[in-house]
Formats: sequence, C-alpha cells, structure tokens
Amino acid sequence: MRKSPLKKMFMVSSVMLSSLVLLSGCFKQWTMEEVESWYEKHPETFTEYMEFAREKAGAGKIERAESLYEEAISMTDAEFGSDDIRIATAATELGELQEKQGHYKEAEKSYRRAYDVQKKHLAPNNKDFVKTKKELAAVLNKLYKKDEADFILTGRKPIVVRPVETTTGDDGQPRRKRPRANIKLD
Repeated sequence: MRKSPLKKMFMVSSVMLSSLVLLSGCFKQWTMEEVESWYEKHPETFTEYMEFAREKAGAGKIERAESLYEEAISMTDAEFGSDDIRIATAATELGELQEKQGHYKEAEKSYRRAYDVQKKHLAPNNKDFVKTKKELAAVLNKLYKKDEADFILTGRKPIVVRPVETTTGDDGQPRRKRPRANIKLD
C-alpha cells in the first residue's frame, strides 16, 4: 500500500510544525552584552588588564572595569608580590572609579593600597605619590576622618588640645584654672 503524496506531505509538515513548537521554548533572547562577553578576549598580562579596564570604564561598564582592575591587582600580587609598583597603578585607578560612584570606603581601601606601595618605592615629592596622597586625603575627608587626612598630607600628627579645667567661684560663676608654670627656683 502506497501513501499518497498528499498524506506524505501532511505528515512531514505536521512533524516540522511540532518540532518548531517544541524548539521555540529553547530559543532565548540574548542581549548584546551577553553575546559580546562570549567573544571578549581574556587579558593575559598586566598591561592588557589595564587597557581592557580603561576601555570598559570609558564605555560605562563600571562593574566589569572594577573586576578587571581587581584581577590585575590579584595577578600581579600572586606573580610579583604585594609590593610591586604596578599594584599602585591599578589600585589608584580602581579607587578613582569607586570614588566617582560614591563608594568611599572601598575607594579608601584602594587608595591606601596604592599609598602603601608607593610609599615604599617613590620619593615623597613624586607626582604620582603626591596625587595618591591627595586622593586618599580627599576620600578621608568625605568619610569625616579629617585628622587622618591631614596626617597623610603633611606627615604631622594632629595637636591634641585638652579641655580647660573649670571650677566654680564663690558667686557660682565658672572660673578657669590657670595652668601651673614650670619654673625652677634654684
């Protein structure tokens, strides 16, 4: 018994239709960012990490830029040690991104990391070191740590002013005690 061409065509079309209905649930609407991430070249050197991070930051992909800076720091730390000067470069740029977003505590940590490394390697008047000190001090001021910010900038510890002792006089009015003079009589 032979199948008629009409029946054969009906069966093929019904199989194709049912396949399309089943497969239609498998197709996802991919975003351009997801597709680009499949083809994104993975950096292998510190320089590539920094270039990619700057590129992502410029394109407004801040989270990806931050992760690239952090990966650059970890890779350099693991390969060359925690005192490598390149860590300061990545940490400073990471701190700048964090500060622009208003994440001052994270920016403080990043700037401190850069400051600690630069302090060991650079002269006190080096332009990069001075810039990092100013950025760290600015973030500390935003976090209400003015004394610490002043210490970072000047290197001098803040002067601690003791409160003046007061007593009450016979009339009930407050009186200040005079400090004793350190006079030696010979």
